[in-house]
Amino acid sequence: MRENMRLTLDNIDIRQSEADVLVRYQILISEILRLAIVDFYDRVLAGANARYFTGIDIERLKALQLDHWHRLFAGRFDESFGNHATRIGIAHHERGISLQAYTQAYGWFVGRLIEALIDHPDVAADDRGRLAVAVPKFAFVDMSIAFAGYDATPLD
Repeated sequence: MRENMRLTLDNIDIRQSEADVLVRYQILISEILRLAIVDFYDRVLAGANARYFTGIDIERLKALQLDHWHRLFAGRFDESFGNHATRIGIAHHERGISLQAYTQAYGWFVGRLIEALIDHPDVAADDRGRLAVAVPKFAFVDMSIAFAGYDATPLD
């Protein structure tokens, strides 16, 4: 897993400066994500994709998702993070969530986060561009690991 993680980080060209800017704004990022999670589930649960969440404790899911993103945007890409992200992919796959739907949802979150960060008055002008680069790169790390969970899950 360590070699795979290193390769992923190298391929996406994750830089320390990107981790630093995300950590500098971690409290703001957390606040934005907390609100985005509420909006997302309100939207999803009112539509056709609500079927994927039958029998799920949504409040627990929201807390787990926020915790995962705290770990992601803290830039701790260790074996524990990799295993956790892979299990998330497996869980999505087992629920029947397609890679297309997964990617679309992730894109919604990334767009919401970047938009809120670059428009926020507490974000320094010099950091706006850095955040607009760092957020999707970190999201791609997470998605590439989670997507591997689809490969790791045998289909019936």
